[in-house]
Amino acid sequence: MRIKRSGFATLECVISLFIVSMIVFIITSTLHNNIILLKKNNYDRQMLYIAKEMIEDERSKIKNSVNTKGYNMEQSINSFKVKTLVTPINYYNCYNLKVKVSNNNREMELNTYVTKKE
Repeated sequence: MRIKRSGFATLECVISLFIVSMIVFIITSTLHNNIILLKKNNYDRQMLYIAKEMIEDERSKIKNSVNTKGYNMEQSINSFKVKTLVTPINYYNCYNLKVKVSNNNREMELNTYVTKKE
């Protein structure tokens, strides 16, 4: 006479725990990578906003100034170094404006052209 046993065996429990732990590992590693990317994107967005603000400020200064020479300026905003380079171009009242925002290991540079009002 055979005895029928119902329920999970030890091997089945170990396999089910292994599968559940693999699913949990995949989910947590994905969430961890997403958090790291969100922090990095936030940092890049701060750098971009600072660069855009500097471009708008320098654009208004160039358009309304009497000075025809270029200049090179460096300043610190929050924890970022901001370098601004304005160089006149041979075209009529046209200037090349470069803004570089950098920190320890990251760097972002925006270039644009500005024409001066007469």
